[in-house]
Amino acid sequence: PMIKTLTLLLLFSCVCCTAHGQGGLPNSRVNVGVGIGMPYGGIGTKTILGPRNSGLMIGLGIFPGGIVGYEIGAQLGIQSFYLNAGYGISSVYQVNDEPIESVTCGNFMLGYMINLNPKKTVFLDLSLGHTIGAPTVDVGPFRENQGGVTFAFGVGWRLAIKD
Repeated sequence: PMIKTLTLLLLFSCVCCTAHGQGGLPNSRVNVGVGIGMPYGGIGTKTILGPRNSGLMIGLGIFPGGIVGYEIGAQLGIQSFYLNAGYGISSVYQVNDEPIESVTCGNFMLGYMINLNPKKTVFLDLSLGHTIGAPTVDVGPFRENQGGVTFAFGVGWRLAIKD
């Protein structure tokens, strides 16, 4: 699993390095996005409250089976790159005909925002990371670790402050 994780991180880094024109981001205190992944609460929204993509991170969404997903944490943005860490629902699972259960754990992610317009207020949000402290669950006669590599993908908007 470690080789796969490192390979994915290397591939992700190459994609990020090929993006261009990412300097000089607009002055914003709120970033809002819609997408999929743990920071989006499954399928939902991700909001960063703080200057220039750094601050409180709140994700709220939904998982299969109608389970409400969430993540709360912090994000540090450096130009178009960011690192975030949070705690919330990472996935759901079901054993045979039992009710759908959620997996709650920590998460850290490295991400990159690719600007989609000249004013740099709309961006593509790509991130890759790993869960922390995900439980091991009984699946029939087997025990299965619910942790692992995680990803997120979304489209976001920087709510720019006029200078």
